[in-house]
Amino acid sequence: LSALVHHRLVIAGARRNPFTPDALAVLHRRAAGIPRVANVIADRALLGAYAGNSLEVTAPIVARAASEVLGAQSVVRRMDTRTLLKSAALVALIAALGLGIWLNLGDSAKTPASVAAELAAPTPRTASDLPAVPAPVAQPPAPAAVEPVRIESTENREPAPVQSSDDPAPAPAPAPESESGPSPFAALWTLAERETERAAFTALLESWFAPIPLTSQVSMCEQVSKAGLQCYQAQGAWSTLLELDRPAVLELWVAADAEPRHVALLSLAGDRATVSVGGRRETVSTSEVQRVWRGRATILWQMPPGYRGPSRRGDNDATSAWLAERLALLAGDRIDGNGAFDGALEERLRSFQREAGLRPDGVAGPRTWMRLNDGTGVGAPVLRGS
Repeated sequence: LSALVHHRLVIAGARRNPFTPDALAVLHRRAAGIPRVANVIADRALLGAYAGNSLEVTAPIVARAASEVLGAQSVVRRMDTRTLLKSAALVALIAALGLGIWLNLGDSAKTPASVAAELAAPTPRTASDLPAVPAPVAQPPAPAAVEPVRIESTENREPAPVQSSDDPAPAPAPAPESESGPSPFAALWTLAERETERAAFTALLESWFAPIPLTSQVSMCEQVSKAGLQCYQAQGAWSTLLELDRPAVLELWVAADAEPRHVALLSLAGDRATVSVGGRRETVSTSEVQRVWRGRATILWQMPPGYRGPSRRGDNDATSAWLAERLALLAGDRIDGNGAFDGALEERLRSFQREAGLRPDGVAGPRTWMRLNDGTGVGAPVLRGS
């Protein structure tokens, strides 16, 4: 799997491999050599390293990520193939002989050997028989552990492999089900992934009163920038969405070997959620959403004038001038229009971040701008309330 990890990092634009050799060994063991499972664990490990301010992804970080992804009791274990085959053959033979004796070999068409062959044949399994496997995440943007300064980014998808005409067509993913019957999201899996993504972003833009036409051929985050909006990629628990309090495009998974689908989460009222499913609005329970959501979401926020990235001390442009104006407006001070991001502005920004419950790093990133927009009357749709 080390080659797989290296390839994924190169595609994401990483300049070095943060995974230690011990970490790669743990990744291989915990993922049982399955690339899709390894992809999910590695993604979570990178986030864990960033959260712990670690420049390396170590073996303990990978082990903890695997436990979070797979669950403490669902670590993938593999038996030696030769041992497994021998055990299966032995069990089948004993069962066949026992069955033959029990039947007194009355059926001349069934010999112990034929019974053993029947018993050894694999029994077809339905989707409900299969254990729940954490869904892989499609090639994400460069993780924060590789580029800790830039949290937000546009898509960085790996091109899909070309399927040969000799290859069998992939089987359609099973539609998700709920405890009370068919899932309200079942219709999503009759649509192409990119089409559900386009429909979800269209609904999200409508909540911003910015109904610009979108195409499935270009990155959605690149297109929404035409409306003065920026994508913020969030990953976490349901509480993260509540904290951000913005409509979001959610990435849903139904099976480990399937493509994700997308819905727009537009509003919340108690345990009920209003979502846009393939362009159609529905009200569903939040538990139905969380059943097929794996924690990855995209929200939109309004960029300040001249925005090119997070603002920090030393900048002198339209964005830092706008930052000074917003902070002065909040404090009721005079707006001087100076565009220099100096020490005084940095300290004022840190004070605002502390009051807003943000990390007081003195850098104006996406979450800081969202809170500034909320506090200074820059209109933005919210999940709860109006």
